[in-house]
Amino acid sequence: MTNYLGQLFAQQGCVGLWLLNGNSNDSSGGGFNGADTDITYSLANGKFGQGAGFNGSTSKIIISTAAGSPMRQTAYLTYLVWAKLANGGATKMGVASNGGQGSGGLLFQQGGGHVWQWTPTTPPSDRGFTATGGGITADTWGCFGFTIAFAGTPVAKFYTNGLPLITTISTADVSNGVPTTSYNNTNGDALGARYVNSFAYTNGTLGMVGIFNVSKSDAWFRKQYALGRGLFI
Repeated sequence: MTNYLGQLFAQQGCVGLWLLNGNSNDSSGGGFNGADTDITYSLANGKFGQGAGFNGSTSKIIISTAAGSPMRQTAYLTYLVWAKLANGGATKMGVASNGGQGSGGLLFQQGGGHVWQWTPTTPPSDRGFTATGGGITADTWGCFGFTIAFAGTPVAKFYTNGLPLITTISTADVSNGVPTTSYNNTNGDALGARYVNSFAYTNGTLGMVGIFNVSKSDAWFRKQYALGRGLFI
């Protein structure tokens, strides 16, 4: 358990936790400390103390370039992210990259319509989910979440500020949806950037990122949002 805003952060299934309070160390105990490129840590960039600023052109935090990355789950996967996106309408916060072709790419967008894509087959054939709504005001902190169960026909749900969003399959065939876990190049899994043929970079700030290998409930996401607002429930 990790102290989080005066409470014990719910760590069941936690496989990666980056509080970004001056560095990109992994607080989960998994050892996935980040390698930073052009990251600015400051109180002005933080939600809970310091936070990580991304410049939109070169900034990224590489988490892993090897099998076993917390972003490479094959049964259940949950993300919890506090982020603030810079003004620009379609600004995207790329949270996950697979170091390969599309697999595990998670994008939270200022205007809503969040996207999750992964590649369950080799050669690559993308599958994906999108959310209806869920946008936030530019330069305003938002609490974003995503949870997916891969078994059989995958089931997924997005969240913004503790509220579940209408989530739809964005590709027709999502059967046999277990992601490919191997890496096909050395770019690595990343926070604040996503690699598909080349890196797409985030313009904004991250306050924290948590990754879990279990599915989380609507009530859990509501509680994390309330904790982040200082409402200890």
